[in-house]
Amino acid sequence: MNHPVIRHCRAAASSFVLAASAATAAETAIYVPGWCRNGGDSAQELALLAEAFPGARCEAHSWKGDGVDFWACRDEADAEGRRFGAALAALPEEERAGLSLVGHSLGTRVIVRALAALAVEGKTVRRAVLLAAALPEDDPDLALASRGCGELVVISSQGDAMLKWLYGTGGEGLAQALGLNGWPEPVPTNVVQRFLPPSFTDGFVPDAPLMDFTAMRRLCLHYAPFYLRYLADLENPGGAAPPDDPDIVRQGFPNLAFPTIDAEVWWVVEDRLEPGWKLERNTFFGQWRILDPDGWRVAWGDEAAMRRSFNELKARHAEKACAESEATSSGGSGAEPPSVVAPSSP
Repeated sequence: MNHPVIRHCRAAASSFVLAASAATAAETAIYVPGWCRNGGDSAQELALLAEAFPGARCEAHSWKGDGVDFWACRDEADAEGRRFGAALAALPEEERAGLSLVGHSLGTRVIVRALAALAVEGKTVRRAVLLAAALPEDDPDLALASRGCGELVVISSQGDAMLKWLYGTGGEGLAQALGLNGWPEPVPTNVVQRFLPPSFTDGFVPDAPLMDFTAMRRLCLHYAPFYLRYLADLENPGGAAPPDDPDIVRQGFPNLAFPTIDAEVWWVVEDRLEPGWKLERNTFFGQWRILDPDGWRVAWGDEAAMRRSFNELKARHAEKACAESEATSSGGSGAEPPSVVAPSSP
C-alpha cells in the first residue's frame, strides 16, 4: 500500500513549509476538539481539516469535555487519551500507517496521552498535529509522545490570550502552555514547530458571531478555526501561511508587555543581543526580565527560564542571519530550497 508523501521545504534555518500529496482512500484524519466543543456542530472544523488533508476521510473524535469544571475536563482528557491509545494500538498496523491525529486545546491532551501509550508498545501513527496545546510545556509525556508518531507538528501562538492568561494563571498553576511557548529545547528531529501570529486573524474571518470585528478575532485567537486555517495554509504548497517571527520570546511568568524606564540603576544587564535586546537582573528583588529593542518588557521570570529564553532568541537570530547570508551568497535569486522528500511506504 502506498501512502502519501510528506515534503519538508526548509524556508529558513528554523521554519518549515509543509505539504502533503493527495491522500489515498485508506487515509483518515481524526480531529479531537477542545473544552466545551464536543457537543456542537463541528462542520467548519472538519471542512478546514479536509483542506489540510485532501482526499482523506475526516472525522471527529468526541470525548466528555463539555463540563463547566475545567479541571475535571482536564483529567477526563488524560483518561480519554489513555483509552484512545489502547484503541489505536488494537488497530492493524496498515490502518495506523495512514492515520493522522489533529487536536486543539484540551483535545491535544487526548492525543499526547494516546501517543505516549502507543510509544510504550512500540507502535506509531503516521502523523499528529497539536494546535494551541493546553498542557504544560514540560509535560512528562511529551518526549514519549514524539515517538508515537512519524511526524509531530506543533502550532503555537504567543498571541493566544486564553492560553496566556486563563490557562497560564489557573490551568496548571503558573505552568506555561505548550501552545504558548512551543516545544522546549532540544526539539526531537521529527517535531516541526510553527507559530501562528496574531496578525493572521486580519485575513481570515471564521463563521461565528462577532467575528466580523478585528478586535474580537484577536481576542478569540484561541478559536480552533484560526489554527486549522493556518494548518491548511501550511499544507497547501501555494498557501499564504506567514513565516515565523524570529523575535518570539519564550515566556516565564504571565507577562503583560509594557514600556520600561531602563536607566540600568536597579537592573543589571546580564546579556545583550543586537539591535538592542537585553537580558536583565533586578539587584533588589532578584527577578529577571527580557527587554526588546524598544525597551518593552516582553518576558520575565526566574534566572533559569529567562536565560533559556534569551539563548533561544539569540539562536533564532543567528539562524536568520545565516539564512540571509546564504541567500546573498547564492545570488539572491529567491529560489526555494530543494525539498527533502520522504519515501513512500511500500
